[in-house]
Amino acid sequence: MRSQAGRRSYGKQDRDRLRSQSRAYYVDGHRKAVHSAQLIPRGLVSRYGKVLGCRALMLLHDEQGHPLLATIHRGDTHLTTAFPNS
Repeated sequence: MRSQAGRRSYGKQDRDRLRSQSRAYYVDGHRKAVHSAQLIPRGLVSRYGKVLGCRALMLLHDEQGHPLLATIHRGDTHLTTAFPNS
């Protein structure tokens, strides 16, 4: 298993390209419950209203709502720390 599943490092050219496309961005997060015999990081899964073992999907959208980047994180990842500051 990869230690940083779903992560990709973006270079300066990629960041500049994303910035030139749009000036407004927003971040959205979803959590999907995962049932496993092993302990995994837990987070609030709003579909069930419970704290369960889960994976977090974080999406970066442009001003028209089109997804620019999707990443998968640990279930306890906070929305504000999912994407690095640039």
